[in-house]
Amino acid sequence: MSQSEQIKILRIQELCLDHTGNQSFQTKQSVELTKDIVQSGFLKNLPGSMLPVYLYILTHVEANFTLSITPEKMAELLPYTPLEIEMALTMLKRHKFIILEESDIGYSIELAIPPGVSSESLSSPSEIMTTVESEGSTVSRNSQLIDYILKQKAFSEEDLVRAISSMMPAQNLNYGFRQEVDYWFKTFDKEVIKELIRRTDEAWQRDPEMNCQAYMRKIASEWIAEQIITFSDLESSDKIYRQVKSLLEEFGIERQKEMTRTHWRTVYSWINSISEEDFALSVNVAKYAIQQAILRKSDGRPSLNYIEDNFIKPFKEKKIKTIEEAQTFLSQRPGISSTDKNTALDKSNEKKNKWQLGIDFTRFREN
Repeated sequence: MSQSEQIKILRIQELCLDHTGNQSFQTKQSVELTKDIVQSGFLKNLPGSMLPVYLYILTHVEANFTLSITPEKMAELLPYTPLEIEMALTMLKRHKFIILEESDIGYSIELAIPPGVSSESLSSPSEIMTTVESEGSTVSRNSQLIDYILKQKAFSEEDLVRAISSMMPAQNLNYGFRQEVDYWFKTFDKEVIKELIRRTDEAWQRDPEMNCQAYMRKIASEWIAEQIITFSDLESSDKIYRQVKSLLEEFGIERQKEMTRTHWRTVYSWINSISEEDFALSVNVAKYAIQQAILRKSDGRPSLNYIEDNFIKPFKEKKIKTIEEAQTFLSQRPGISSTDKNTALDKSNEKKNKWQLGIDFTRFREN
């Protein structure tokens, strides 16, 4: 059997009559595959999304074997997101099934004739059917795909892109966001992007109405600002996050939205060296300082400045490493005792501070 009989694009014109007797022609286009081309391994060369995308192209090319279209339009008729379709088009080009070029409206696609397909089998029509496009098309979240990729120890960039694209509506996967995702791959290690997907998925499970795209952008921007590039960077950052969070909770701030950047920066500096001369306190000593500050304030509501000036800075200057050392230091320190209700800091403030005015502790913000 010749190659021209292995795969064909068929175009059939049908004569249609409406209720008034007016005539019109409708062109239908289809693809015919033979058993021989399947036996030759043709389908094995088109794994995953490549086959549906290629069949879409074969059924929609015009008379000159070209097609101008966007991945978003193709996604309306295929079970894939625009990002997945873009990947499939790239693979089809790489394997020389198509010639692919970017155009003003998306992509210009031209059929290349791969092994097993003859140009004689591609008959030219006089016209081609048009598809009706629906606006506001969305993609269903593919939780099974996300779970599968997150469980894999070995994964590719394509796997991660599939997971990202399955998390959000097709209309969100515009050119700008795809460029942003490309930048993430150039910036982060793949393991970091996988963790970004995991955290977004976990957040979505807590709140299914969450905007996954906005969440991913926020986290990725924070990581870039904090120079978190490798998975090791991320683990170190997570450890610091847990330590700072535990101290803020000791301070009385429990909800994430109450933790301002001022809180984080201040408490972070207590347990980390911010210069070569600076001494980092242990989390236990910093926690002890907070506890003592609460006990020694008459209203039980010390400010961060009060804790820092009366406990943290002195502890750092003395390079105090343990709670026992801190207890000994405080017992020998004049002016600060458990019965002292008016500290030097309080006396220096003639005007009542915000705590003495009765402002809600949970809404504390630095001056």
